[in-house]
Amino acid sequence: MFLSRWSVQRPIAMTALIIVLVMIGISLYPRISIDLLPNMEIPTVLVRCEYQGASPTEIEVEIVKRIEDAVSSLDGIKHITSMSIEDEARIQLEFNMGTDVDVAATDIREALNRIREDLPDGANEPTIRKIDTNATTVAQVFLVGDRTQDDLYDYADDVIADRFSSVPGVGEVRVYGANEMQIHVLLDREKLTAMNLSINDVVAKLEQNNVREPLGRIQFDKGEKNVTFDGDFKDFEQIRALEVGKFKNKRVYLRDVAEVKFMSREVRSKAYVNGQPAARFRIVKKGEANAIEVINGIRQRFDAMVKNGELPTGMELVWFTDSGAFIQASVDDAWSSIVTGIILTAVLLFLFLHEPKSTFIVMISMPISVVVTFAVMAYFNYSFNIMTLLSLGCSVGVLVTNSIVVIENIFKHLDRGEPIKTAAERGTGEVIAAVSASALTNVVVFVPVMMMTTRIGSMMVPFAGVMVGATLVSLFISFTLTPILACVLLKRKKKRGNAPEKRSWLQTMFLPWDMGYDWLCR
Repeated sequence: MFLSRWSVQRPIAMTALIIVLVMIGISLYPRISIDLLPNMEIPTVLVRCEYQGASPTEIEVEIVKRIEDAVSSLDGIKHITSMSIEDEARIQLEFNMGTDVDVAATDIREALNRIREDLPDGANEPTIRKIDTNATTVAQVFLVGDRTQDDLYDYADDVIADRFSSVPGVGEVRVYGANEMQIHVLLDREKLTAMNLSINDVVAKLEQNNVREPLGRIQFDKGEKNVTFDGDFKDFEQIRALEVGKFKNKRVYLRDVAEVKFMSREVRSKAYVNGQPAARFRIVKKGEANAIEVINGIRQRFDAMVKNGELPTGMELVWFTDSGAFIQASVDDAWSSIVTGIILTAVLLFLFLHEPKSTFIVMISMPISVVVTFAVMAYFNYSFNIMTLLSLGCSVGVLVTNSIVVIENIFKHLDRGEPIKTAAERGTGEVIAAVSASALTNVVVFVPVMMMTTRIGSMMVPFAGVMVGATLVSLFISFTLTPILACVLLKRKKKRGNAPEKRSWLQTMFLPWDMGYDWLCR
């Protein structure tokens, strides 16, 4: 075959090519992200619609059923999952694998626009959000202090969340523990009854006096100017001074029947750390981001805020948990298994071959094949995760098998007294068909797995892709680097006539092992 012939006849050129491939793999290694599992691109869209004051039954009938009827006819829908809870409807639509989520979201938006008039008047505009299944929570941080829950939440949402959001790779920062601050009008039922007023009267007055509307334009010689009626309340005193009715020919102001406060919305969840009120941050990475790099960036930003004293007096940031340690430990364990497998394979080879040079040739081909496989992983945008590292570990056996067969056949030609270059070229060429057939069976098995489009397939595709890449790379290395190293390290055996072959000290040392192996084979 031309690969083995070129490798023996032009070893410098082929060695240079292999070095280039190794350098490409080394340079691409830092660009491969680290994550726990492979990216699972499941096209999913979430539709939310708020309807304040409505019960789950009302939301199911008035909103969920109508939205389901509107979107159920869209192409590519696999599952529709609906949830009706108090004040809110959630409809999750999962599409078939391979569906363009952007196009699906546009189709859903057009379908909702057609039924907007059919939804209740009090319902808010439905919102559409694409769900990235790879955007997972990587860290949780708490803000604690001697402030109220509302103050902590307000500062966390306005200031600290923006600081964490600017970290490269962070997709979203979710804040829990309270809600957005807003103005609350707390009516006194007894005072309303005494003033002969109802809640609807107060609500109508607030709606009539808290408006901001464009009134048109004023044209003059050289241009025009927009005119807007600005009726927004500017401060609490204006709200309290709002006239809401009359009683016994006297004006009744809002301050007479209600208390105006600035506080959070209805609190449905609270966070505490060691009994202290707190605001909780859930930091979510982008789907394609490197989880370890994102966590390290968040940690650096966290340390910078604590060290530089950026927090107000009485507030403290607490690092609660992150997934970086678990992910890194899983990846490190997989790497250690791969290294252990390579070392054990080399030791086992040495026990049978009794040749340090041939063992070195086979052993050096394994890490080189793994490094070149990094380029394949970067090309297909695979990450280092449990599945890809497991595939690399499983491929170690394939990597070593090809080189062993080549080395064994080269040794046969050397035993016949052929020159080393002739033995390397002929020995490699004779087994190319057998080695290729053996290795390509893995390719035939795993290529169909790479074409899977199911949810399980999204987990198995990286495994199969790495296995196929490592197998093809090992074939190339065994047909090029192995004969080159054989020409450099191995020597032609000299014929001694009828004299018995003299045992080397290694053969003498492993004589009990060989006798035991021969006995076992009988």
